[in-house]
Amino acid sequence: MIVGVIVVVLVMIPFFYEVVGNNAEIRERRAELERLLEEERLLNLENEQLARYAEGENFDEFIERYAREEMNYVDPRERIYNIY
Repeated sequence: MIVGVIVVVLVMIPFFYEVVGNNAEIRERRAELERLLEEERLLNLENEQLARYAEGENFDEFIERYAREEMNYVDPRERIYNIY
């Protein structure tokens, strides 16, 4: 009887480790999915904003602001001073 219980326990140990390992992987995948869904949401918001600017009359202003803020462009008539 005791031998039977020991055999069952020894047989179940690898399955237990596999289940625990799978749960950890599932948690990691869910966290990655949540991160990707948030990234998708932010990109969709940005796309909506870009579409509004493209359709609106502020497109030139948007292009200038985007070039300055995102691409660090400077108008040739400007001087930039870095103060540290």
